[in-house]
Parts: sequence; C-alpha cells; structure tokens
Amino acid sequence: METLKNLTKAYDRFKAIIKIHVMTLGLIATLFSIGNQEVIAQLKPKSIRIALYNEATSLPSGWLFSYPIHPGIAVGTDLMSKSGKHWQKSFGAELTFYHHKMSENAIMLDAIYSIGYKLGFGLQIKWITAAGYKRSFLPGDVYKFEDGEYRRITDWGMSHFNLKLGFGLEFPLNDRFSLTTDRKMMIAFPYSESMPFSLHAFTGFGVKMNLVYDR
Repeated sequence: METLKNLTKAYDRFKAIIKIHVMTLGLIATLFSIGNQEVIAQLKPKSIRIALYNEATSLPSGWLFSYPIHPGIAVGTDLMSKSGKHWQKSFGAELTFYHHKMSENAIMLDAIYSIGYKLGFGLQIKWITAAGYKRSFLPGDVYKFEDGEYRRITDWGMSHFNLKLGFGLEFPLNDRFSLTTDRKMMIAFPYSESMPFSLHAFTGFGVKMNLVYDR
C-alpha cells in the first residue's frame, strides 16, 4: 500500500509539472501573438545562441564576477527579429541549467525580448528582459522523518516564476558568427516557506550563429 501511495503521488506531481510547462508555453505564445495573425507563421529560428554562465544568489551589485563559481549553460534562439540601421529588436526563447552546490540545481525556460543599438564598428549594446518558468531541485539527497526514522525520498522539485533584467554586448566576427556576453539579474518566486522570493545574478559568455544571413 505504501508503494502504491508513493507511485500515486509521483504520478500526480508529474502531471502537475507537465501542466505547468504547457501553460507557460501557451501563455508565451498567446501574449506574443495577440493582435497579429501573421506572427505564428513567422515564428522560426533565425539564430542559435550557446553561452556558459556563472550564477550567484545575491543582491544586485557592481561585481561582474563572483566566487565560488556556480556553473550554468544556456541554449537559445531568436524566433523573430527586426533590424534597422542601428536599432535591433528580437524575441526568442532560452533554456538554461545551472548548478549551485549550496542551494539548488535549476532548469529554466524563458521568453526573451531584447533591444539593441549597433555602433558603427559593429558592436551592439543590448537591453534584455525575460520571463519564464523555473524548476529547482535540492543539490543533494533529501530525507523525510517517518515512523521514527529518516528515509530518503525523491525530490520532485519546486516550481517558480522568474523575471530577468539585464544588458549585454554582441560583436560580429563575420556575417554568421558573433561573440556575446551579458549580465542579468533575476527574481524568482516563491522561493521557500520562509522567503517569498530569491535574487540571482548571471554573468555569461557565448557565441551566436545566425541561421539567416547574407551569403
């Protein structure tokens, strides 16, 4: 009976996780397509971004890099973009994973909107906003006190909503490849029973490959 009860709980949690992911993706698509019937047809990858990050759980500060290193990796794409002589706008999605050995392992799916200003020699200064879903897991084994003893249990994680603000730089190496760096601050909530939210900082370096470019 105990095994059946655990399996039932696991199944219910799995359904809840899937439901949250579907609702998040649906909300992102709905908000972006309101008032424009042609948007869905235009949503296709125009670039691929890969970046390595250092995460810090802290208040915003002027330090661009912090120790110890809490590694992360992000893979993203621009689904829509609009370019002028100087101003660049883009909307896309990004999947991020990071490991904080004292706090959590987390995976995030974000919708990202950025506005950039391109200088005469090619360097682009970008302002970044993002919103999405975060799932966090404790970095070690989890135990629960039952029937007079501690038993190891499965950590199904905790759901969070996150908001990000930041800035970045992008420098083209050629028509197809660019080097990127960015600094983003994030607030995620809820965090725990005792803390309503958590603050995070991300510093990253990466590369961007354009899928649509002048040959």
